[in-house]
Amino acid sequence: MRLCTAIAAAALAIAPAVTFVGQPLFVNVDGRVVPARDETRIVRTAAGPVKISAWNWHSPNGAGSIVMQSSNGG
Repeated sequence: MRLCTAIAAAALAIAPAVTFVGQPLFVNVDGRVVPARDETRIVRTAAGPVKISAWNWHSPNGAGSIVMQSSNGG
């Protein structure tokens, strides 16, 4: 029974994050709004779990890209 309770609690905890999956992210680059891709993952370290978020954009012709990354925890 404890396993079912833990699974239900985990599902409720990640529900807000799941609602944003698949939603487009737009960033402003030189006054133009362009679509970007975001990714969030949890990495376990010796100091504890770390949440890493990254946003990236690649130009249609492949000549340019922007990558921003942030982390917290650990």
